[in-house]
Amino acid sequence: MTKRFLTHVFLVALLCISLVAFSSCDILAELGLPIGSITDENVDVNEAPDVEKTPDNGETPDVEETPDNGDNSEGDKEEELPPHEHSYVATVTNPTCLSDGYTTYTCECGEEYVADQTDALGHKFLEYVFDVNSTCTEDGTETASCENPGCVVTDTRIKLDSKNDHAFVECVVSEEYFKAEATCSSGSIYYKSCVCGLMSNSETFENDDLLPHPKEDSWTFDDTHHWRKSICECGVVFDYEEHVVDANGCCTVCDKLVLPTDGIVYTLSTDETYYIVSDYTGTATRVKIADTYNSLPVKVIDSNAFADCRSLTSIEIPHGITEIAANAFSNCSGLKSLVIPDSVEKMGLGALYGCSGLVEITVPFTGESRKTPDDTYQYPFGYIFGTLNYNNSVKTTQNFHQFNLSYTHSTTYYLPASLKKVTVTGGELLDGAFYGCENLTTVIIGDGVTAIRGHAFYYCYGLENVTIGSSVTYIGSYAFYYCHNLTEIVVPDSVTYIGLSTFNRCDKLTKITLPFVGQCVGATKEAAPFGYIFGYTKLKNDNGTVTDGTYQYADISGAPVTIYNYYYHIPTSLREVVITGGGDIGSGLVRNCIHITTLTFGDGVVSIGESALYSCYDLNTVVISASVKTINRSAFKDCKDLTTIVFMGTMYEWKCISKGSGWNEGVPATEVICTDGVITL
Repeated sequence: MTKRFLTHVFLVALLCISLVAFSSCDILAELGLPIGSITDENVDVNEAPDVEKTPDNGETPDVEETPDNGDNSEGDKEEELPPHEHSYVATVTNPTCLSDGYTTYTCECGEEYVADQTDALGHKFLEYVFDVNSTCTEDGTETASCENPGCVVTDTRIKLDSKNDHAFVECVVSEEYFKAEATCSSGSIYYKSCVCGLMSNSETFENDDLLPHPKEDSWTFDDTHHWRKSICECGVVFDYEEHVVDANGCCTVCDKLVLPTDGIVYTLSTDETYYIVSDYTGTATRVKIADTYNSLPVKVIDSNAFADCRSLTSIEIPHGITEIAANAFSNCSGLKSLVIPDSVEKMGLGALYGCSGLVEITVPFTGESRKTPDDTYQYPFGYIFGTLNYNNSVKTTQNFHQFNLSYTHSTTYYLPASLKKVTVTGGELLDGAFYGCENLTTVIIGDGVTAIRGHAFYYCYGLENVTIGSSVTYIGSYAFYYCHNLTEIVVPDSVTYIGLSTFNRCDKLTKITLPFVGQCVGATKEAAPFGYIFGYTKLKNDNGTVTDGTYQYADISGAPVTIYNYYYHIPTSLREVVITGGGDIGSGLVRNCIHITTLTFGDGVVSIGESALYSCYDLNTVVISASVKTINRSAFKDCKDLTTIVFMGTMYEWKCISKGSGWNEGVPATEVICTDGVITL
């Protein structure tokens, strides 16, 4: 019982195992997989896509089993299935700038693999375009787009050496850019600046803060109107109105005597063609002489006509008076100023005798009448004040040519001690005209004066201000000798000759303006150097040096056998020199002027000669006109303090100047300031 039971259990177990095995084969057959002990293969992803995958040659293909349809005939065979063949489709993925490229092979059964890998392209930046964003202080950038298709990446880098030039276009009103104060004709001036703040050293702009025209305190007038003039050179006129005349014939606004003064006695001339002022019986302190009387001109002021009129403070002499006789205004001690019109042709001895309160006078000439150097009796300025002493007068001995032109005559005159200012409107200032007038402080030489002869202001050591008119062509030797207090003088371009020692002993002179160097344009030998107008001492060339003398080159070629050195007495006070013309500044002609600090060459200078300013040790500033075309060899050699060179032309014009070798040898200046920029030396 037990044995049979065990046998039945074994058979049942065997049947279950068979059923399980049969079912597994059916499932594998449905999936198309081989049945039995067939080894799986892995697809090689590196094989080419056109190689067909086949089962291992050592294996027998699986025979596909057919499911059991109920026919359990043991004699039937199972139906075989054909093997699966992979068919791959290639999909190419191109490389990009950042990703590799590859090809994906895919079978319809879902099998796939990747092959044919290629490297990433990397960005390609070739054409960089300037971004136009540089400034005057920083370089700008440039940008390029990647050249690879489909890439939108850009690259930006610094564009070297792309800084902008400074553009001085900014007009900033600020103290740091300030150049000049506003006037009535222009606003305050400022230097232009760059947007970075750098200031131009030449380009400027004008602010709109013009000042009002300054108005004179005093009135200007004629016979019908009065007005005020502007103090500036703009010529603006204010308050132009007709006179308002009171009972005394005086304008109540400008205080001008409009009508002739009562009490003046007019006497008919012997030929009955004009009237003579012969007396004054009135009491007015201000007197106006009529220009006509009874329809005839008034031409002469007779002797003693106003004698002893001490209460007179002013006398208006009309244009038309031709003669003022001797003692005409004697002892008019109350007169403060007097204008003698240009119509006057003759003045008598002592016409202004005793005018001890006179402070200012205008005369049409000096002496008795207009004279020339060839005339005798060339009376000096003191003639009209006479030879007699009076209270508050200054004894003045004057030298002049009298009846003999071969030598000078000496006469003592007495000038008012109060007299400080003289204006001469015409004629020539003859030899000794103001000789010894030591009390004068101001002299105006009008445009009608043509010459200042030798010794004209000799020993006028109180003279502080001299104005020379534009008609003067000649200044004689020693004309301003020992004008000790003269600090500045301008010699106009009209002057063509300046004599030896004209400014000798002008020991306080600090600035002088000259139309040329030396005696005249083209002067030679000892008359050529700058120092000629100050005087010189000549020594044999083996006799050492001269105290306070400045050695300057003098061309003595063709001179006698004895050779001299010339030492010129240039004032040690002289600091500034302006040379407006003369064409060529010859070789060595301004050399050794060790005290001059500023030198200006004006528009009339075309050439600066060899060693022209050699060893001008204290010279620190030179201004050169654009008219200069040549600077010769060693022109500024050893000007060891010269730090500033200003050229009044453009940088191009400076480069066009012909410059000799070593023209700036020993000069510390490193640049030239031009009107449009700076050039580095």
